[in-house]
Amino acid sequence: MSLPRRIVVMLGGHDEAGAAMQAAAMLAGATGASLAGLFVEDQELLDLAGLSGMVTVTGHAGHLTLDRMERALREEARRCRKAMADLAGHANLSFEFTSVRGDRRTLLGTATLKGDIVLCQASLGGPGAGEVIASARHSASAAAGVALIAPLARLGSGPVVAIDDGDDCGRDTVALAARLANQRHARLIVMALADDRAAAEAITARARTIAGHADFSTRVLPGDDTSRLAEELVATQPCCVVADLEGRPFSDDETVASLARAARAPLILLRRPAM
Repeated sequence: MSLPRRIVVMLGGHDEAGAAMQAAAMLAGATGASLAGLFVEDQELLDLAGLSGMVTVTGHAGHLTLDRMERALREEARRCRKAMADLAGHANLSFEFTSVRGDRRTLLGTATLKGDIVLCQASLGGPGAGEVIASARHSASAAAGVALIAPLARLGSGPVVAIDDGDDCGRDTVALAARLANQRHARLIVMALADDRAAAEAITARARTIAGHADFSTRVLPGDDTSRLAEELVATQPCCVVADLEGRPFSDDETVASLARAARAPLILLRRPAM
């Protein structure tokens, strides 16, 4: 597979940054990529604070004026940078950190380089979850992949799961999952989405060749049964999941949100390499 050059982490004043940075460090350590923190000072929130002086933010006493909001965001950016520096130093990773003001979607598009994996924190519990996925998918259109971290996502001690529907991107999906499993000394489970026995055997044979992993197993699931896939993710309790951003069933944004909730773990979605 073509390894990512950077793991770009989107951060902001209202995010829980710890889980996102840990997931980013995990990815960087497994692939040899560098870390890139992008702290976004939300321009819309700052504009509201400047107009009304009556913006209330959870965790801050009283109403925030524009001046207080700016100072709070600068302090949060400083804390995030220190946390990333400590994490990178501990894991022997190179890192860069940038703090910018503007719209997240626009900045995500302009800050993303070819070969990056972009890690976004996303609330996936509401009816608009699909819109969040669509925004991340299209804003990071130059990226090699998108990783989603929901508020309840965890980096536990469970297995690494690769979801492979047999297409060309499945090769990279399994290769990255195997790297993560080796790094975390975890089991590797390939969930093969197959419509018949021949397809299942082909996915299993390819995964065995790519993985080279002693603790490796395959679970064969019906290709279009997303409910069954969700049940398997809940039962497996993975530490992370790797899949194909454009393959089934992850080409549908609402399905991505549903399966991310089921996994309750970082969901890494790789984009098919350009021909």
